[in-house]
Amino acid sequence: MSSSSPSPSFIIDAFVGTAAAAAVDSDTPPRQIQPQNNAKATAAATASGSSSIQALIDSFSGVESKSAPPSQPPQTTTSDNKPKEGTSMVEGLIQALSGALVYTDVGNLETNRRLWNRYSEEWHEGNDKGSSTSTTSSSSSSSSSNGGTIQGNNKISNGTTPTQTPSGWVQEMAAHTATTSKKGPHDIQHPPTIVGEEWSSQEDLEEVLREFHFPYLTPESVVAEVGVGGGRVAVRVMGKCASLTCLDISAGMLSKAKAALFAHPAANTITKIDFVLLGDNSSNNNRIEYPKHLHSTCDFLYCFDVLVHVDLHTLYQTLHQIRLLLKPGGTAFFSTANLLTPAGFRRFAAQTKYTVGGFYFLSPDIVTLLLGKAGLKVLKTSEVPEGFKEFSDDKGPARGNLYYGRDFLVVVERMERAGEGGEEGEGKEG
Repeated sequence: MSSSSPSPSFIIDAFVGTAAAAAVDSDTPPRQIQPQNNAKATAAATASGSSSIQALIDSFSGVESKSAPPSQPPQTTTSDNKPKEGTSMVEGLIQALSGALVYTDVGNLETNRRLWNRYSEEWHEGNDKGSSTSTTSSSSSSSSSNGGTIQGNNKISNGTTPTQTPSGWVQEMAAHTATTSKKGPHDIQHPPTIVGEEWSSQEDLEEVLREFHFPYLTPESVVAEVGVGGGRVAVRVMGKCASLTCLDISAGMLSKAKAALFAHPAANTITKIDFVLLGDNSSNNNRIEYPKHLHSTCDFLYCFDVLVHVDLHTLYQTLHQIRLLLKPGGTAFFSTANLLTPAGFRRFAAQTKYTVGGFYFLSPDIVTLLLGKAGLKVLKTSEVPEGFKEFSDDKGPARGNLYYGRDFLVVVERMERAGEGGEEGEGKEG
């Protein structure tokens, strides 16, 4: 395992779900690094070579510093230098609220964007930021359709083959994931080659795809992935459908996905691939409207290992937007972190509060309620495997799929509403 890149233990702990994960959720991050101006902190961290810790902490915080309020607020006095009546109460209120006044909440979506841009940059050894790529950009006011395309032998022209070794902390995450494998430890001599492969064992991922994705695909299917990340699912879906639109809020992740799909053998299939950067020009960090040219075009859409990082309101808004992309009767797959499962509760208990670096835990009844309110009908759900055992240890190997034992997986169908006069306003409910 490489030692040239510092190990951001807090992101590893949040992924693993240990008690040490409190570091990522605490008010005082590791090494006593205090919150500061995000842009300045990122630049300084990159220059010093310690961005694996400093910049990721800044991305996790997702806030920008304002001018700090004075430690002693100006005091209004009478002519004899005594405080005016009621002034002390106001001063006390200001002091009590000062902590809240220092920072501006940029919203869950923007915090996720910053985190995953940084994650994609730090993933490769040497903090490789990857090649710049042109992507389709969408916002609430405009969108275009000039995304990269793979069709036949016409591969993405601006993709690059991923050849660098993953950073040491990625390999640590992969080593931990090996303990959830039912087939024995992964060969650590062959580290992940696609961003995200460190998040689960290959057999767990492929079992989910066989049960919850592939049955809904045909060679004629128009498919979209919301939150493509580094492309670990897209490379497995590519070749099984007519077209695949890869959407993400992170330009860095889209770049990694392009590189992965370009290098994959399935790039020679007939599947047409487009890439869409969501919300790049949006002035509203808390709401993204998906491109209108994609409305009612998808036979199948999936959002895998994404919604575990968003809060309840963002989830609800995302479900509305996804419904708009589905054809009438179209189907979609979602995964959320399930508080009611053994592995889900263990990870929940290891966190002290929600951050995008950890999981936002829900229960199936809450998710089902939101799906129905968004106009989506549940067709199929996952169940915790009998005898589920999360990790391999000296008492025996892991048993059951980690995604089934930790998350709530669901396939839904777009419902048509009585008297529905149009779709333009649906994503603005709630």
